[in-house]
Amino acid sequence: MTLPASHRARAKSWEQEVAGFVGGWRSRPSNPDLGDVAGVPGVVVECKAQGKYELHQWILQARRAAKAAGASLALVAVKKQGKRNPADGLWLIDPACIPYILRLVREDQERIQKARA
Repeated sequence: MTLPASHRARAKSWEQEVAGFVGGWRSRPSNPDLGDVAGVPGVVVECKAQGKYELHQWILQARRAAKAAGASLALVAVKKQGKRNPADGLWLIDPACIPYILRLVREDQERIQKARA
């Protein structure tokens, strides 16, 4: 199915905003299976700028992209209508990534405790 030009432009703009927010860049259209944002090692970001929310499907898409990219973290950035800033959007994380994130937090807390000692 071909998307209307207005939707493609809105999606591209959102991808650019999200890429800047996370310190990456828009992925090439030739690599659709590796997420919408590149340049953030170990992270895949899928960007969604549409009215109908399909949260579970988006998480599964991000999970597949993370697996294909060899990434540890799969995120979905959902645009809030009328807002351009990704900080105002809805961010989803693949639940399969939670143990990884918690391990990183524990390691960081241990490092902080050692630095204080």
